[in-house]
Amino acid sequence: MKRVIPFTVLSFLLFLSGCIPLGEPKAPTTPQDQTVITPSIPVGEEYYQTLLPYVKSSAEGTYAEMGNRVDADRLELGLMELSQKIFSPSRYILQEGQIISADDAVDWLARYDASKNSQGLNPASGSKPIVHIYEQDYLDMGTKKLAGLSIAISLNPMTTVTENGKEKEVRRSDEALQGILQEASAKIVDRIRAKGMKGPLLIAGFLQEPAISLVPGHYFVYGTVPANGTGAEWKPFKERYLLYPGRMAKSDLEKQVGANFSDFQGKLQEFFGRYAGAMGLARFVDDQLVEFTVTLETEYSSKTEVLSLTQYIAGLIPQYFPQKAQVNVYIRSVDRPEALYVRPTKGDPLFHIYR
Repeated sequence: MKRVIPFTVLSFLLFLSGCIPLGEPKAPTTPQDQTVITPSIPVGEEYYQTLLPYVKSSAEGTYAEMGNRVDADRLELGLMELSQKIFSPSRYILQEGQIISADDAVDWLARYDASKNSQGLNPASGSKPIVHIYEQDYLDMGTKKLAGLSIAISLNPMTTVTENGKEKEVRRSDEALQGILQEASAKIVDRIRAKGMKGPLLIAGFLQEPAISLVPGHYFVYGTVPANGTGAEWKPFKERYLLYPGRMAKSDLEKQVGANFSDFQGKLQEFFGRYAGAMGLARFVDDQLVEFTVTLETEYSSKTEVLSLTQYIAGLIPQYFPQKAQVNVYIRSVDRPEALYVRPTKGDPLFHIYR
């Protein structure tokens, strides 16, 4: 099974936001003999290299529409993961979006109005399903010229309806969400082609979570458009997040992961009674556990105690979490991070005590 990119660990590795000024598709304006490709970091999973000097996006502010930074982080890293289906990290360089301008993004996210804003992708009235449009560009590693791009369309799955004179929120059906996505993506692809971008495209649908949610949003479908084409071939992407302890587990696997986490907590309690508690966040793709993140609160101030706890956790992980799943452990005291431990599916673990 192909490895997936984690949604939390090493998140400092470029949360790239999309969409900057309109213009012909091209590499950054810095002369080619002055550009530098960032080195690849051997960390056990594939990340794209990037081009320096770094070119920022002008549309970063549209993230405010999402309302949940956890969603925004997952949106970016998840699109990198899906992009590997058509843009190999060994052949392409990643940079922030430069085809969709900031004005484009604002107009496209607004409501459709035949006289004032014919570019609007949201309906003229009612709830706005399209929340954010995010672009990543992929440059040919040899020529450093734009070769293709990926676009994520973030959707709000909830809508407001009126029943018996009262408004309430209900979830849109999967069929309705896919219809909204495909209609919007067809227009976006036509607009991208009109800007002169002829390379292959990847379009992905992302379902956001409420602002107060501790669980990130997730991708549910993606489409690929061949070079010079306009029609997308759509495929489902089955992704699910669960918070433990909790009561949302449905499948036998999800329930077993919960039981394993409960046993893991019990072992910690036997030897380290002064930790305040642990929370687990599991990510499942295609009904397989691919990542589990543990956030553990302690009352410790002694670095020796933190070291001992982290070492003990490292010894427990193989007993309760399969090797095919990456495990991330964050240990915190009341006001600061204390330790980090990461067990990847391949390669050596990462262990750090904060000083």
